[in-house]
Amino acid sequence: MDRFDRIILVADATVNEIYGDAIRRLLAAPHRHLETIVLRASEKQKDLFAVKEVVSSFENLGVRRRRDLVVAAGGGIALDVVGGAACDAAGHRSRTLC
Repeated sequence: MDRFDRIILVADATVNEIYGDAIRRLLAAPHRHLETIVLRASEKQKDLFAVKEVVSSFENLGVRRRRDLVVAAGGGIALDVVGGAACDAAGHRSRTLC
């Protein structure tokens, strides 16, 4: 993880509330900036809108594909949404499909 300038933690709301501080302590380093995006997704909300919200957050933060690390924390919903967002963001930049 030393090669990354920044880590973006994307955590579902429950995981962030219970474990967020501990996860951030594990990921922290003196030279690294840490951002957190909190997902408020449920099985009912696991759709393209949730993916687009995370993509929009990535764009607002200026996530750089090779310099920033995205870490997802949560259950299957969080992993599906973050994986879809990462794929979507990469596809827009490189015009490739995941």
